[in-house]
Amino acid sequence: MLVLIRHRGNGTNMLQSSDIRMRGIKENSILSFNTAAQFPIDFVEFDVQVTKDDCPVIFHDNFIVSEDKDVFIGKRVTDLKLPEFLSYEPQKQLGEFDDHIVYKERQLKHVLQLILQLFKHVVNEYAEGRRIFFSTFQPDAALLIRKMQSSYPVYF
Repeated sequence: MLVLIRHRGNGTNMLQSSDIRMRGIKENSILSFNTAAQFPIDFVEFDVQVTKDDCPVIFHDNFIVSEDKDVFIGKRVTDLKLPEFLSYEPQKQLGEFDDHIVYKERQLKHVLQLILQLFKHVVNEYAEGRRIFFSTFQPDAALLIRKMQSSYPVYF
């Protein structure tokens, strides 16, 4: 069985595309998700971060970058409360992301449990019968997700 997944919706990393129809569709955006839904796909993949006040937000990078008087300032999304996160303008600069991040095991387990409880609550509240799966690059996170719930598949 072939499963089609649109990576971060139907957008691009840069607001430029060789396909004129795709120009201006930024990945991980509502427009990107809605555009992807117009195609015969099975899933839309997106990235979730959790703010300091425990609100899950769709955002790829660990840092959100702003510019003040030609100085770029990066703040970790997990250090921002939701109102501060929402106060940022849409990102004009592309951020960098390291898919291989090393954490202290004790810190990771505590944070993972909190995040997974939030995800479980949000998914249970809003899934409305949609097909969902969890994926992660962190093996500890995959195990924890599997232990916390059995309704949705978990991929590592």
